[in-house]
Amino acid sequence: MYDYCIRNGLIVDGTGEKPYHADICIKDGIIAEITDSPLQPSKQEIDAAGKVVSPGFIDIHCHSDLTRRTDNSAENKLYQGVTMELGGNCGLSIVPAPKEEPAHDTFVRNILQVLPVTYTPDHYGLYDVKDYARFMEEVKGPIHMGTLVGHNALRAYVVGYEKRDATPEEMIQMKALLGEMLKQGAFGLSLGLVYSPGIFCKTEELIELAKVVKEYDGMLAVHMRDESDHIFEAMDEIFHVTKESGVHLHISHVKLMGKANWGLASKVLEKIEQAKQDGLYITADQYPYDASSTGLSRTVPNWAHAGGTKAMLERLRDPVLLPKIKEEMQEEIERRGGANCIRISNTNHQLPEIEDCTLDVIAKLWNMSYVDAAVKILLTCSGSAGVISHSISPEDMKKIMSQRWICVGSDGATYKYSEVEQEGRPHRRSFGTFPVFLETVRESRMMPLEAAVYKITGCPAKALNLKDRGVLKPGNRADITIFDYETIKDLSTYNNPGVKLSGIEYVFVSGEPALWEGAATGTKNGVFIKKGEV
Repeated sequence: MYDYCIRNGLIVDGTGEKPYHADICIKDGIIAEITDSPLQPSKQEIDAAGKVVSPGFIDIHCHSDLTRRTDNSAENKLYQGVTMELGGNCGLSIVPAPKEEPAHDTFVRNILQVLPVTYTPDHYGLYDVKDYARFMEEVKGPIHMGTLVGHNALRAYVVGYEKRDATPEEMIQMKALLGEMLKQGAFGLSLGLVYSPGIFCKTEELIELAKVVKEYDGMLAVHMRDESDHIFEAMDEIFHVTKESGVHLHISHVKLMGKANWGLASKVLEKIEQAKQDGLYITADQYPYDASSTGLSRTVPNWAHAGGTKAMLERLRDPVLLPKIKEEMQEEIERRGGANCIRISNTNHQLPEIEDCTLDVIAKLWNMSYVDAAVKILLTCSGSAGVISHSISPEDMKKIMSQRWICVGSDGATYKYSEVEQEGRPHRRSFGTFPVFLETVRESRMMPLEAAVYKITGCPAKALNLKDRGVLKPGNRADITIFDYETIKDLSTYNNPGVKLSGIEYVFVSGEPALWEGAATGTKNGVFIKKGEV
């Protein structure tokens, strides 16, 4: 007897092929058969008439390794239909981390402040990928997770936060440590070349590390050095790294920031296509929003980050260095669209009265320039303040979104709905990426349904080389999402992000319902997925 049978649904199987009507039968966590006439009865049935039955959505780009380390509920992802997510992106991962205190505490604080995520101490002893897998087994969650190794974490562990090249001995250490993390199941290495200490490395360092990733058949996921005025030079660098190492390149959150660069999406895509034709293996992801999110510290010039967060704050207090820092901060703020486009999203409870306000409004409130306001915020919040920047062209965003080979990734993290307000107002992409994407496709008729589903299931599964997920077929894991394509809708806003969406009714994780009739069941079947295990 089957455990479950999903009857009468429209099967969109994740391959990009045409949908069809059939029943899906589940037994022992596996898809037993897809048929018009099940061979066995089932213990429980779902009538999915009028609904889409698809593979569980895969969020290939997230930062949930930073949040699930203390709260593994992953509510906001489950309600979006996500059954697996990949953390450790943008060079930022919670492992590898030093074991010795206070180095471990400093490491955690530096990694968390970039996004930012509210600091909480490490109670689980997360020092490497093996530890994270153990944690996921001990503290069960509703959805699966895998991780990349962040280059910033790797460099901080071995080299520190100084503005210098790694020594030959340090390169040997970094390569060995990276190899060990890949052996333990990491899917690859991520680069965050706008964050400290990754901003200080040279291309040659990246090539040597990419060669290690290639040895383990992993992915090199890259947040490039520039996604604005110098994006084409940044692309040249990562293509050079890819060519020299032979690694699988995955370009993170493809976008163009700043009005001066609006309309260049076609040229960016043409450059990628040319690189692919030249023999490079390239995949990519994108979030479906015209606003980005990062830490306010990103407006501080790179050189001022040398030595880490504490050193940066000391420079912001230095009357000799401050004028130069402010001059470069003003240039960066203007490049991101101006003070009226940069909204403070999180101050870690230090300045709640300015959360959801733009820098220009805050400057008027405090009777100072917007650059002085930004400096005051950083000093008050110990460098950890989040911003949302409305600096992306909606037309460019849709042009990139229309590419069927580009996966959808949230670039967000996990939250409990009941605790969202404690995190300020995080970018709504953490709560609505997948419904927003499907809504946009439906309303603009951008592509057929089967192509849209492929971008959030089979496409990321292929990029991650997952053999038994991302496609509905007998023998695959029963990670399944059932939704109403006509009514699926994101209800979150930038002002009120932590709102549940509508239209997703059932989510199966490893063959058991984690979401049933739109409500979480409490089932915790999520596991830590290691590369090569599936």
